[in-house]
This record gives sequence, C-alpha cells and structure tokens, in this order.
Amino acid sequence: NNIINNDKYKDIKHEAFNFTLNSSNNFNNHWLAGFTDADGSFQIKIINRTSKSRPEIRLNYQIALPPTSRSRLGCCADQKKFFILEMIKRFIGGNIGYRELQDTYYYGSTSFGSARKVIQYFDKYHLQSRKQISYLRWRKVYLLIQNKEHLNEKGLKKIIIIKSLL
Repeated sequence: NNIINNDKYKDIKHEAFNFTLNSSNNFNNHWLAGFTDADGSFQIKIINRTSKSRPEIRLNYQIALPPTSRSRLGCCADQKKFFILEMIKRFIGGNIGYRELQDTYYYGSTSFGSARKVIQYFDKYHLQSRKQISYLRWRKVYLLIQNKEHLNEKGLKKIIIIKSLL
C-alpha cells in the first residue's frame, strides 16, 4: 500500500484499483499459506520431564517476522505488523510475543485446538515451498497423537523419527 500510493508511481495508478489492507479476517484464500512460506515454521518438540514417565509432545506452528521482513514489508516493529499477527491469532488462536533482543514479533500456537484449525486451512490451501513437506510431517504427528499412538513406545519412536526429518 505504501509503495503503490507513492507519487513516484502515479502514472500506473488506476481508479479501478483499490489498494487497501484487507482487515476482514477472510482467510478463504492462499494469503496465510504465502505468509507461512515466507516466515512460518512447523515444529515438533519433545519435552522430557523427570516428574513424568512419558515425554510431552508439542506441536508448534509459528510465524516469526525477522528484521529483514520488516524492511521488506516497508515498516518497523510497529502496530501494522502486530495487526497482521493479531488477524492470524483471531483466525487460529494462539499467542503473539515480542522478542526484545531481536526486536521482532512472533505468532505461536501449541494447542491442539489451534493445530486442528491449522490443518483444516493448510489441507485446503497448500504451501508452495519445502515447508509443505514440514507441514505434512507435523500433520502426521498430530494424527498420531489424536490416535493416542504417542502413548506407546512404537508411536513415540515414529514421532522421534518424523521430528528428525524436519
């Protein structure tokens, strides 16, 4: 929006084009998939606690906006960037955090309710990069957990192997 409204490009403007930020929370398109291809990740975390006999499995879907993305988006760590992550949070659930040392905002989700929404979205709107493979492995672990296979040794070994491939 900042670029197209610059006077330097007035010769290519056309009254039929309306360049505004879509804040409608309409995610029935590939927008989130493209954003995830650029700055997203799918993580499988295995947490061993001495107080528990079995490890805890966490599925994290994260979008981090590193400093290079801020310059690419034409803004700094300001309300506009937070607003984009806030739209994603309203759509999927999860949390938005701020890393002061890197001066970056990030979105993260570890709940299985949010994971279900992530899967519903990415099963319909596919990623176009290698992250599609990461997503499919992450999805497979989600299904193993839903089938309670993570509670036995064979299922846990499957998860460890899948995690090693990410």
